[in-house]
Amino acid sequence: MLSVRIDSTGDVYFAPVKSEARDKGIQHLLTVEKLLSYKRKYWLQGAVDHEDVLYFGYRLLHDFPILRRFLSARFPYLFIDEFQDTLPVQGALVRWLAEEGTRRS
Repeated sequence: MLSVRIDSTGDVYFAPVKSEARDKGIQHLLTVEKLLSYKRKYWLQGAVDHEDVLYFGYRLLHDFPILRRFLSARFPYLFIDEFQDTLPVQGALVRWLAEEGTRRS
């Protein structure tokens, strides 16, 4: 499994989630390159998971800042439950919307 991370320059990337002891026999299959190759096959079919939504959401709002203003206008309020469990990539999305005027509660 891969998770979305942000590097020191603000770029997003996928990193492997900590493996379990039961994964020892398939560790050679759990490289970032092989997992991304697997993900791309699903992306071509239009299938995405939670981590993909975070990745593509970050990339879209990073690469096309005008989308932040559109989303903020459409969603002037954002309720976040369990904010202490927010990942850095989620925090960046919320911060960008807040900078455009979306209120957090």
